[in-house]
Amino acid sequence: MEVIFFYTQRIPETSELYSDGPHHATEGFEIGNSDLDNEKAIGAEIVFKNNLGKFNNTLSIYYNNFDNYIFLSETGQTVTSDEGEELSKREYKETKAYIYGIEYQFDYKLFETSNFLSVVKGFGDWIYGKNKTDDTFLPRFPPWRLGVGYYGQGDNVTLNLSVVHFGEQDNISPNETIGKSYTLLNSRFGYYLSKEKNPSELYLKINNITNELAFVHTSSLKDFAPLPGRSIEIGLNMKF
Repeated sequence: MEVIFFYTQRIPETSELYSDGPHHATEGFEIGNSDLDNEKAIGAEIVFKNNLGKFNNTLSIYYNNFDNYIFLSETGQTVTSDEGEELSKREYKETKAYIYGIEYQFDYKLFETSNFLSVVKGFGDWIYGKNKTDDTFLPRFPPWRLGVGYYGQGDNVTLNLSVVHFGEQDNISPNETIGKSYTLLNSRFGYYLSKEKNPSELYLKINNITNELAFVHTSSLKDFAPLPGRSIEIGLNMKF
């Protein structure tokens, strides 16, 4: 077991202090706050590790207490840009807050021969953030996740197949919408044309195999800009 205590400070970014206009990439009109203080936090993390031959796993539990957490708040209002575009009005604020969560990951070696390694890996995580000043949730916090994948490595081939489920996020801040759950299935196959000093690899990737409609809750565009659908990529990696 490992226990870590820490204290951190962060100077506000220029955008957090002085923004005052449209941000078309996020469809927002962002307003900074020049009175923001440094973001300060104290926290602790406990890490448990187990190495049991073929099975290895790590569990981390952490807690952060913020004296003034800086975040971009949804006001629920809109602003019309000079081009006539309706943009969501967002303001940078600071608040007392706490954030805690848990992370777990493992890997299990199915078998290993002289020319092939076969492994199953998995992970899970969950995070919780609360605005103590207003007794509300912090905005755009990631939902819990569970994932598992198979990884094979041979002399000339690699094979990866993974599935990750993102849970529903209903711990939302004012003027924020619920994040719906979704599952992504991805795969990758690689073949090494050479494995000398400068290896070259031909690969095939298929992302979002099930063509899932997925919206990322941590994105300001999550209500109308989904992740890409099913995609197939063929490529060649070469090192010189």
